[in-house]
Amino acid sequence: MKVVRNWIRTASNRQMIPDGGIIWQRYQDFMVDLPQMAQIRQLDANNLIFNDYTWMIVEWLQTKKNPLSKQGKGGD
Repeated sequence: MKVVRNWIRTASNRQMIPDGGIIWQRYQDFMVDLPQMAQIRQLDANNLIFNDYTWMIVEWLQTKKNPLSKQGKGGD
C-alpha cells in the first residue's frame, strides 16, 4: 500500500494523500462493512462484479467522514 501511495503522490498533482497506513486502515474498515452492505443489496460480497464493487466503494466513502475533504475556506 505504501509503495502505491508514494507512486500516486509522485505521479499525480494531488497535494494531500494520506499515509499508506491510513489508507490500509480505511480499506480494512471498508472490508468489515462490505458483507453487510452487499447483503442489504442482495449481492454476494465474495462474487461482486467490478461495477457493483466500485459502486459500493463510492457509497461507503460517501457515508464515512473523509478527513481530507474540503470543508470551506477555513477548513472547519
